[in-house]
Amino acid sequence: MTFLQLKAHRTGFAVQRYFVLLTAAVLLSGCADLPFLKRVESASADHSLPRAAISAFDLQGRLAVQQGQDGWQAGVQWMHSAIRDEIVLSGPFGQTMATLVRDAQGARLTAGDRHIERDTLDALAEHVFGRPLPLVDMQDWVLGRPSGATTIVQRDAFGRAVHWQKQAWTVDVLSYQDEHNEALPRVIQLIAPAEAGFPAATLRLRVDEWSLNSSNETPPAAAAEHANHP
Repeated sequence: MTFLQLKAHRTGFAVQRYFVLLTAAVLLSGCADLPFLKRVESASADHSLPRAAISAFDLQGRLAVQQGQDGWQAGVQWMHSAIRDEIVLSGPFGQTMATLVRDAQGARLTAGDRHIERDTLDALAEHVFGRPLPLVDMQDWVLGRPSGATTIVQRDAFGRAVHWQKQAWTVDVLSYQDEHNEALPRVIQLIAPAEAGFPAATLRLRVDEWSLNSSNETPPAAAAEHANHP
């Protein structure tokens, strides 16, 4: 049984099923408007937008998850804004394997012919695998921003966070785009602790392309002009 089918019983915890849901769920939370996206490719980083000012983003990359001897990889696109978040996991030929959406109507997971819906992302996560997740923190962590009551923060020579812990989760930024102090993460790793029947797991995200915006950066008219003349 593959994670695409998502037919394992909740107490069965098929590895692929668990990690599709874990990956999508922990990445989603909303905090900002999305008036304009600014392309920032990893090959040519743009540092004009300070890390602290990033309020919405669209990232594309690759995801690898390992649990014991089991693991899987997928392409990932995460589109984040205040009113809607969407994560799409894709296969080696670009086919969509699973999609998770968070908006005003609630949280929904679709994978093949399987559809799960709850009022909130927290409720969806609890229904699927019954463990607390750092939902609010992930929008900052993926940008290289420790959040809240974070402990053991280590920084590199450029002042960027490279290691921190929160709620027993360990986060490491393994590499940034370049040596600029406002560069975004290229590779980030999360280690989830063993808890309530779930073994420890490692999730590694490599970002190939960032698109960023600030809620105060560009008015809608300018955004439309940019869209018409990229």
